[in-house]
Amino acid sequence: MLDENGHGVPARKGQNVIFRNGIQTSWKQDGYLKKFYINYMDLRADTPQIESAAGGVIVLDPDTQLSDADLLENTSTPQRERVFFENLHGNFEVGLWDTQTLSTELEPFGYHEFAHVLEGEVTLREADGTEHHFKSGDVFFVPAGTLCSWHVPRYLRKYYAALNPAIRPQRTAP
Repeated sequence: MLDENGHGVPARKGQNVIFRNGIQTSWKQDGYLKKFYINYMDLRADTPQIESAAGGVIVLDPDTQLSDADLLENTSTPQRERVFFENLHGNFEVGLWDTQTLSTELEPFGYHEFAHVLEGEVTLREADGTEHHFKSGDVFFVPAGTLCSWHVPRYLRKYYAALNPAIRPQRTAP
């Protein structure tokens, strides 16, 4: 991505990239590109007016490791998380999450999540017993409200983009 001054932020194969809305950028690509992406646009929300594209493109390194400083509180299994981006409305974030062995109860999933498994594996089980198994390199999406349980046999590290549909932005008056 190139900003308004022509300064580039390079991304390589295997990296995840966050493009913040409201920035002026252009795209320069060498060769073939295959991508999975999520685009969130809420017509009720104002588009932020951002003066510069600086900092608006964040390249996530797949080798990033979480530390004990990233531990989540009040979890039955050690889980860690680092949020790299949160939108101005507080309903969309991108981060890195990991856990040790984990099994959850069947319950409605609280938000829309697009995930990229970096390490480990997970099995999601739906209410009707259908199982979906994901391993390192896989990308998947879980819609909010999906009745499912999660089973992580040993370890899971993933990037995620999550949208909380319960938080609805409001458009400001013109």
